[in-house]
Amino acid sequence: LDKTGYFTLIKLFKYITIIICFTVIIFQCGNSFGQNEIESSARAIIKPSKKIDSLFYKNKISELDSLHGNNKSFLPKYKLQCLIALSFYPELKSVNIDFTFKNINTTMQCQPVLSTLLKNDRSYIIHINNKTSFNGLLIDDIPFNAQIGLIGHELAHVIDYEKGNKNHIISRGFDYLSENTKKKFEYFIDSLTINHGLGWQLYDWSNYSLNNNKSSEKYKSFKRKIYMTPAIILEQIQKNSIYNEN
Repeated sequence: LDKTGYFTLIKLFKYITIIICFTVIIFQCGNSFGQNEIESSARAIIKPSKKIDSLFYKNKISELDSLHGNNKSFLPKYKLQCLIALSFYPELKSVNIDFTFKNINTTMQCQPVLSTLLKNDRSYIIHINNKTSFNGLLIDDIPFNAQIGLIGHELAHVIDYEKGNKNHIISRGFDYLSENTKKKFEYFIDSLTINHGLGWQLYDWSNYSLNNNKSSEKYKSFKRKIYMTPAIILEQIQKNSIYNEN
């Protein structure tokens, strides 16, 4: 090669190097953008909000399912509500939870599966009442936002069970034997729900359960005695820094 050809070759090599580097940067940025988009979306899902828009999240149900539907069994009618509530509990991502109908004496109820108590990977059942003669509220009686608060409360029970051993779970059964210990326990569960970002949804559930024309006075009286009232929930929300932007 003569001198001119040599410099032309050097320039060509530089251009090719620049193009390759530029392509790699674009590719990496593209991958990074996609990952950040997913992470940002996941963070947005668990951000506390006064009202959760069912239409907005209905369009994200596939994403919610892939992020929070692992090892879960849903009733189709309430799948969206359950997935939204689960998005506030990332630590339950791989926990086995089965949502099912059952005739019970409360609106919803969480129970560990007894055969799994000694296992490292416990399973849980969250019963949704479908008893037509029930004198309280069924999940269909309450607004969407309140449904999420109610489901979130039951998921907080799973959080509590997961953090303890077999003896801890058994002791929780004894907490239900007196009104005082039951109230203390349920207040703790309501606090967990609020601390996980579902305070406004729990507020809506509590407010609706105490101020409606469908449930009996006996049901309302029980709710007032055992669970946080709307005023107490609001006080807890105002003290909690995660709600500062709402």
